[in-house]
Amino acid sequence: MDGISAYTHISQGCQQPGLSSRQQSLDGARAQRDVEKTSQGTENPSEKSVSIQDKVTLSAEAQQKLRELSVRDQEVRTHEAAHAAVGGRYAGAPKLSYEQGPDGRRYAVEGKVNIDTSEIPGDPQQTLAKADIIKKAALAPQNPSAADRAIAAEATQMASKARMEMSAEQNESLQRGVKGAITSEGADQEGSPKNEAEPGTQKPNFKIRGQLLNIRT
Repeated sequence: MDGISAYTHISQGCQQPGLSSRQQSLDGARAQRDVEKTSQGTENPSEKSVSIQDKVTLSAEAQQKLRELSVRDQEVRTHEAAHAAVGGRYAGAPKLSYEQGPDGRRYAVEGKVNIDTSEIPGDPQQTLAKADIIKKAALAPQNPSAADRAIAAEATQMASKARMEMSAEQNESLQRGVKGAITSEGADQEGSPKNEAEPGTQKPNFKIRGQLLNIRT
């Protein structure tokens, strides 16, 4: 009976290593995690505090940068869109320059719109209308830049020149009309027959009554 007990005891002992091997594998993994937790728990508190503080500081700076870029992006897009909308056919599409933000997105930080400021040859009236549009387009944004004001000044000069040309054309046209009228009047006087009555003759007396023409001699 002891032998059986001994055998049983030994067989249990023989089976135990296999179970222990599996158990050690699990316990080993747990032990490794415990070591890692322990090592993390024993990290220098001051170093951990500095690391967290740096991370918070960089995050705040990044957020501030994003806010600035977002505001700038909206300002640039609104500014250039105003130029293009008012400039109409004389203005090109807005061209934007971008800067990449901390979030990886691109934000517009600069922009421009090309404006055709050339005169319309031989048509000062149309040039004057064009100059008015250009000036309005240049000053369309809420806060025109120095370059915008320079374009507006150029448009003002173009309008003044067009007015002078229009005035000169009107004066020239008026002078031609006056000369034509004088020439025509002189020609009529030279070609018209003399209707002076001979002495002793009585001029006929013409009187119009209603629709009838009565002649008395």
